Amino acid sequence: DDFNNTLAYYSVDLASNTESANSIQIPIDTINPVINQFSLSPASGSNINSTDNVTVAVNISDANAYVYSFFVDGAFVENRSYTSGVMDSFEWTNANSYPEQDVNFSVIAYDLSGRTDSSVNLSVHVLDVSAPTVNLVSPASGTLKNNLAVSLTYIATDSLSINSCNLTVFNSTNLISSQYNTSVPSTFESTTSVTLPRDGEYFWNVSCIDGSSNMDNSVTWNFTVDSVAPSTSDDASSGWHTSLSSLGLSCVDMGTGCNYTMYRIN
Repeated sequence: DDFNNTLAYYSVDLASNTESANSIQIPIDTINPVINQFSLSPASGSNINSTDNVTVAVNISDANAYVYSFFVDGAFVENRSYTSGVMDSFEWTNANSYPEQDVNFSVIAYDLSGRTDSSVNLSVHVLDVSAPTVNLVSPASGTLKNNLAVSLTYIATDSLSINSCNLTVFNSTNLISSQYNTSVPSTFESTTSVTLPRDGEYFWNVSCIDGSSNMDNSVTWNFTVDSVAPSTSDDASSGWHTSLSSLGLSCVDMGTGCNYTMYRIN
């Protein structure tokens, strides 16, 4: 048990004068603190989402209570004071920094004399619940293209890894193209060339899945292909003319429509 030692002392000079005795009580701590309870909620061994918090509960007994140290994966996080036999609890809120891995927790209790007690390791497994991010780059929505061969570019990012991305091109009635990229980096830019069957309006989007089966679907953009040039006719009659003032030019386009007509005299 803890106990006190009494130290008595006095001094005598060369002339044999003796001072009055002094005394001091020196407490001796022979008992380590005891961690009565160290627990997690959700319980150790549970799977949690990267958006979840973990409640840590600690109960320590010691007559000379001081502090305990909290560790995550062996790295010191903070010191917390404790009262002997009284439960202390707090929230661990950094799960989003540990996606798809086990996280280990431990504590070391200290008393005022420096004696210690160490806990066992408790752990949870943090699941990745954050989906990839997919952004379309080009062609921008509403773009006009004059070639049936079109290049489509998008960028996908994920905090860990991307398992696959699927680019889909379709029109109002049919799926035109569906192309996969697999085992791509966590930041990925892809340009895919697609040859379209005919002129018209088309739509495209991209969906990506990460290694934890989280999916993100991009917005859907549209573009229009018009690969056929317009046709221009004139209304000039045969034979000689006195001037060009009455000459007319007419443009016809079966796709996106005529924009303007250029002409040159001589």
